[in-house]
Amino acid sequence: MGFLSSNNNAILVNNCQNLQNLTVTLQVTQDLITLGNTGFSMQVNSYPQTSSKSQGQTLNWFQYIIYVGGPVTNGVGWEIQYWSVGAQSYAPNQPWPPSYTPNPPNTTPWLPVLSNDYEVQGFGSAPSNQILAGSVMQIQLTTDSSGNVTAAAFSVTDPAGKVSNAKFTFPAGAVYPIYGFQVDLVGPGGGAPCTFTSGAGTLTCSVSAGTLAVQNASTGCGGPQPGTAETSNAVYGDITPASGAKLSQSLYVPALRSFQTIDGYQHIFVLGTDGNLWLEQPPFGTAPPQRVQVDGSVSTFQPLSDQQVLVLGRDGKLWLEQAPFGKAPPSRVQVDGSVQAFQGVNSQTVLVLGDDGNLWQETAPFGKVPPSRVQVDGGVNQFSEVAQTNYIFVLGNDGNLWLEEGPFGKVPPSRQQVDASVRAFAAVGLYAFVWVLGTNGNLWLEFSPFGQVPPSRVLIDSNVLAFQVLDLNDVLVLRNDGTLWLEQGSSGTPTRTQIDANVMNFFATDTQNVLVLGSDGNLWWEQAPFGQQVPPQRKLVDASVA
Repeated sequence: MGFLSSNNNAILVNNCQNLQNLTVTLQVTQDLITLGNTGFSMQVNSYPQTSSKSQGQTLNWFQYIIYVGGPVTNGVGWEIQYWSVGAQSYAPNQPWPPSYTPNPPNTTPWLPVLSNDYEVQGFGSAPSNQILAGSVMQIQLTTDSSGNVTAAAFSVTDPAGKVSNAKFTFPAGAVYPIYGFQVDLVGPGGGAPCTFTSGAGTLTCSVSAGTLAVQNASTGCGGPQPGTAETSNAVYGDITPASGAKLSQSLYVPALRSFQTIDGYQHIFVLGTDGNLWLEQPPFGTAPPQRVQVDGSVSTFQPLSDQQVLVLGRDGKLWLEQAPFGKAPPSRVQVDGSVQAFQGVNSQTVLVLGDDGNLWQETAPFGKVPPSRVQVDGGVNQFSEVAQTNYIFVLGNDGNLWLEEGPFGKVPPSRQQVDASVRAFAAVGLYAFVWVLGTNGNLWLEFSPFGQVPPSRVLIDSNVLAFQVLDLNDVLVLRNDGTLWLEQGSSGTPTRTQIDANVMNFFATDTQNVLVLGSDGNLWWEQAPFGQQVPPQRKLVDASVA
């Protein structure tokens, strides 16, 4: 099926027939938490038959949505949207207004047949816009004997069994069938992205009659199959079984930076699943090892040394923290607030991506929020500084990758487009080379000059979930099946040596040593030689690692 993530999940159909009583359930096994607690949405994006029309317009796309935060701040709610795609222009990526108000009829692709009852309605609370492990999120569509959707029910059950729910029954003028759908866990609405700091679960999709299966491109079902504008870093596994009345799929969030050594494994910063950040020391082999707590309620971090670390809290506040550690929090100064992501160039300069998508270059002294800063760009998804802060690779929310050149302060700055349809990228301090992971899971090494899309490039691998570049000839690749490989050579036909399997996350210091987080939450220090056995020679560092 290829790489499935964000707003690109598998489309399920019943041989182009109308679906009967579709139920979508998400069993949450790890807390669903977003950076800055911005919230998210679970969307059942559905496709009606081409014969479905409303007020003379062909219906292309139905959305049944549970919101966590977003337009229902600090709560959960539901929304239904029926779209006639292309009927009017639509500009996504707009922030939610203080109180959500539908656009006037005929000004967006959703149709005037919808009354205000179809718009965002809250039905419960969500602590800090989070859904905790043990919770169940569910969307149920009731149909008549012809497959017309006559009602939609939404519910969220917390770990204690408390149920928040709502149900909407469609009037006769808005009853239509669907033949296919995909489930997406994405941003909280309005085209906004979200970044999960943790999350995992199992998606289950069932129908009361017929057989669900992944759509084949040759089936010719219906008309266009548009995707939602919202995005996230959620990743979806394979559909099992291959077909049936009830199918399941794993869902997880690739961890943000949750472990790293900065001095050759003499100290390892480790983030636990409980949000506590520790500085750990050898000897390794038992969990936990000798350690001192750095801080609590941490989303991610970046060590500058074993004495100094940048810490992003789960409340979106960014801190520069200083040893001695052991008391949480330690001595620290606040760098900024409402932070989505960051990169410390050094203790004096930090690149900061705000929740609003604006990227800033911020400079010390810190302690006043915001500090002295200049804006680099807006609408940013990811970024990476190279060449001593004068060049920055910037990935926009639209999937376009740019090489941007200072001086900064004008938006956008002087820049060249590198590529499009980009999911992730990495550079190694040189702006003439960049590794680019496409939304289709293909990993490329791309070369300057930039400006033509795509630029000169060679294919390194496919079905790639994540990667880490060590130098121009060595890159670690985590594939969709959870296997981790050391790939060497940049000619387009690299040699591959398997390091391990069932890998959730990793961090390598060189081609001989790598920290590996297994699917069981155990963190290992693995050492060459690789390829002789899986797993290789290794020592347990810690357990219950984020």
